[in-house]
Amino acid sequence: YADFEGDNRDQRSYLAWSALWLGLARQRVKQGGLLAVFSDWRQLPVTTDAIQAGGWIWRGIVPWDKGRGVRPQKGRFRSQAEYVAWGSNGQLPSGGPVVDGLFHHRVDPREKLHMTGKPVGLMKDLLSLSAPGNVILDPFMGSGTTGVAALQLDRRFIGIEADPHYCEVACGRLEELLGSTATAL
Repeated sequence: YADFEGDNRDQRSYLAWSALWLGLARQRVKQGGLLAVFSDWRQLPVTTDAIQAGGWIWRGIVPWDKGRGVRPQKGRFRSQAEYVAWGSNGQLPSGGPVVDGLFHHRVDPREKLHMTGKPVGLMKDLLSLSAPGNVILDPFMGSGTTGVAALQLDRRFIGIEADPHYCEVACGRLEELLGSTATAL
């Protein structure tokens, strides 16, 4: 996989950087809108701090069991879980679906197009809390998996990707799904 920008920060700089982008994202999300940030165990505590520093209400953590296919290390527990720290922009509206608080989705290496790529099914499960027609914002679009899931669920999608290689990959996937109407700026 190609490298991607910003993956080499220590915890203090990760906290400062994340609080900045989370605050900017919150300004663009409607009241009651949801946030989901993926983290592994190493950055989980600072990720929840950054969510709150960005002005979001931190609502909890949802584990994602990636299955046994993850790279094992002898003499250690498998690192087969990631976590979704989630929150809201202000109070949550009442009503809506109840979604599982634990996800089981295998990472299929044949479908993984980015170092941190997620399965489309996982993203569809996460997006099921949003109503059809809502806008989904992914400020780190990578290979476009969130966009694919959003469009399959009849949500609108805005993706931002700084890396030209991954922007091209994501736009290609979205164009295939939409029939050549994805726009890269």
